[in-house]
Amino acid sequence: MDDDVAGLTGGEPPAPSAMPPIRIRLHDGQELTGRLLYRWQGSTGTWFYRVSVTLWASARIGGRDLHESADVEFDVSQTHVTPIDGVSYRDVPLTRHRDAIVRGRTGRAQTSPRRRPQAERTGHAAEGGR
Repeated sequence: MDDDVAGLTGGEPPAPSAMPPIRIRLHDGQELTGRLLYRWQGSTGTWFYRVSVTLWASARIGGRDLHESADVEFDVSQTHVTPIDGVSYRDVPLTRHRDAIVRGRTGRAQTSPRRRPQAERTGHAAEGGR
């Protein structure tokens, strides 16, 4: 009997692939290199990237103050990330929003919230429309 199973190396499952690095631009213009965890699409069609960066954190263990690395995850708009040359993002999971899929298939325009007439927004309707 052969011990090799399709997709397994030496009978062991493959190690999970590391999340690929990506450049992240912060609100103040700083740039960091983080890891791309997954991509997701919002209801308006905008893409967001779930990224992770490793920062320093403090911890108290056994009455001793220590510093250690801690992963921080957050979402960032597609306009604030830059791919790194030579890095493949093909295997990064992505999730499309249902509304964006429907709009793409039907060509239907995105619906926007109903706007109230100016008189309702300013309260002039109750004052006789002045």
